[in-house]
Amino acid sequence: LRADLQQEFLGHYDQERFQQSILPAKKIVALTGEIYGENNFRLITPLNNLASAYYMVEDFENAQSAFLQCIDLIESNKNIISPELISPLYGFALTLNRNEQYEAAISILERALRINHVNQGFHNLDQLKIHDTLTESYIGVKDFEQANHHQTFQVYVNKKHFGVINSNVDESLNKLARWYKRTGQIFLEREVHQELLDRQEDRDSEDIKPMIETYKNISFSHRREAIDIFKSLSPLKKALE
Repeated sequence: LRADLQQEFLGHYDQERFQQSILPAKKIVALTGEIYGENNFRLITPLNNLASAYYMVEDFENAQSAFLQCIDLIESNKNIISPELISPLYGFALTLNRNEQYEAAISILERALRINHVNQGFHNLDQLKIHDTLTESYIGVKDFEQANHHQTFQVYVNKKHFGVINSNVDESLNKLARWYKRTGQIFLEREVHQELLDRQEDRDSEDIKPMIETYKNISFSHRREAIDIFKSLSPLKKALE
C-alpha cells in the first residue's frame, strides 16, 4: 500500500499537481508511523515529501511543521551534521523567506551550508542553491555586501571545481553579471563581462558566437550607465563584425 501511495504521490508531484499530491503524501506519513512508530527514521523521506507539497501550494504553516518534524527525526535518529538535514533545513528556510522572516532564514541556511561543507567539501556544486537563497535573505535584511558575497563566491566554487580556464565557469560568470545588472551595479557587471571576453578571446575554439553576446552586454552596460554613451559603439561594432 505504501508503494502504491508513493507512486500516486510521485505521479501528481512530477506533473505539478501539487494539491492532489498532498493526500497520498499524508497517507504515507500516517501509514509509516503506524507500521514503524512515530520516531522511526523511515518517516524522514515521507515528511520531507509532504512538506515540499505543502510548500508548492503555499501552505507555509503546514510546510514548516512537516519540515521541523523531519529535522527532529534526523537529529534523533542520525546526528546533527547528517547530510540528510540539508534538504529539510533548506526547505524550512524557503518558507521563512516567503514569510519575510529573513534573519531566521539566514541562521538556518548558514547551518545547512556548514553541514554541506562538512560532508561534501568546500568546493562542491550542491551548495550553490543555498548561496542563492542566502542572497535573497540578505536582500531582505538589506545587507547587500553579504548578498554580493554569496553571488561572487559561486564563481570561486566553479573555478575550484572545474578549473579556472574551463568553459563551464563561463555560466557562473554570466550568472554573476546578471546579478550585478539586477542590482544596478553596472561597473561590476561590466568587469565580469570583460573577464568573460578575455577568457573567450584566449580560447583556441572556432566557436566565437559567445563573444557576440559578451560584446553586446558590454555595450549595453555603457548605455545604462549613460556617462559616455559613445563607449557603447565600439563593442557593438565588434559584435557586428
